[in-house]
Amino acid sequence: MSVRGVRHTGIVVTRLAPAVRFWTSLGFKVKSRAVETGRFIDGVVGLQGAKVSWAKLTAPDGAMVELLEYHSHPARPRGRRPANRVGVHHVAMTVRGVDALVRRLTRKGFKPNAAPAVSPDGKVKVVYVHGPDELVLELVEVL
Repeated sequence: MSVRGVRHTGIVVTRLAPAVRFWTSLGFKVKSRAVETGRFIDGVVGLQGAKVSWAKLTAPDGAMVELLEYHSHPARPRGRRPANRVGVHHVAMTVRGVDALVRRLTRKGFKPNAAPAVSPDGKVKVVYVHGPDELVLELVEVL
């Protein structure tokens, strides 16, 4: 047995609808949505009495994210995540027009750490942007 590929990245959000709007504004498409309750989901997530709404979204290249809202066991974000915090820190996406995308996201209230910067080797332009629930998105434009 071996891993055949990465299926999706799961991201817990405080509210599903605005998170879906944010991701679709980046170019993702909603693939499926559901609400789950019962023994199966309780066992999978390890929470008794779980009620979870989720949406699976695909990027143009087929990569998938799953956004999950826990109605039964809500958690709240604890502010910005420092880059050196242990655990999953960010989701990186290849984009076109990173400067224009950052301007658009900034107008919507999302904050970059700094302006997009060209890497020392000159191959990419990169920026971290704090999205919904302070999720860190790394936006990378290949030059």
